[in-house]
Amino acid sequence: RHTIFPVMDDHRIVGIVASWRLAQMDEDKWEKTTVADITDKDAFLVPPDSDLMEALRMLLSERDRHMLLVTGENGTLEGIVTKTDILEALRTRGENVLSSAHEA
Repeated sequence: RHTIFPVMDDHRIVGIVASWRLAQMDEDKWEKTTVADITDKDAFLVPPDSDLMEALRMLLSERDRHMLLVTGENGTLEGIVTKTDILEALRTRGENVLSSAHEA
């Protein structure tokens, strides 16, 4: 179900790689190509206390960003946030607010 993955070197985030990059390569280059060769090093890193709406704005910006990598103080990967994650959280929150309003 996932097509983009974070790339790590030990515990340090290097970037992200999309599985479709392999489809763009000639099969004869697969054995000579490393993950580092096809890694997008322009991944977007955010701290765990990032504003949710700002994270959504980043994901919906003109550059097609598929995920934000949530990083700790020492640069370790703490989590991954996608548009779907945020929209689902907002939908659930909205349903909870509406349910509470109906009960009142």
